[in-house]
Amino acid sequence: MSFETEYDTAWATLYQKRVVLLDRRSSLEAELSEVKTQIDHLNDILSHLAPLAGIAGGTNLAALGITNAIRWVLEHSESWMSPTEIKDKLEEKGFDFSSLSVPMASIYKTLSRLADADPPEIIREKEEDGKVFYSWKRPEPEITDDQIPF
Repeated sequence: MSFETEYDTAWATLYQKRVVLLDRRSSLEAELSEVKTQIDHLNDILSHLAPLAGIAGGTNLAALGITNAIRWVLEHSESWMSPTEIKDKLEEKGFDFSSLSVPMASIYKTLSRLADADPPEIIREKEEDGKVFYSWKRPEPEITDDQIPF
């Protein structure tokens, strides 16, 4: 003797909805993977074509890890950059954040490690309003004998 309760019905309905959503998720993940592959392919083509087209800054950072990508961005910047500006530049240059659950946290942590290294690889400056900016640590220019007045 089987009695179907409203709980059984609710469970069966919700279970079926879950199955449909899991199938949809699998389909979307497969599609996302294909789109990512196409974007990676286009990034490679664009980075190779940029110098031939006379477009400066054709570097694609997709193949780099976050630390080396941040190093590249700061080294090629002429001005101080905020963490948000660094993220924007990374995205512009093709860096893929999809593997990072919280991209800004990874950027902050990486910037902190680079600034706190011994010796520091980058320079950190905090303004009076609390905003923090970063710059590539450029080597000190050498002083020649001609520059010494005595």
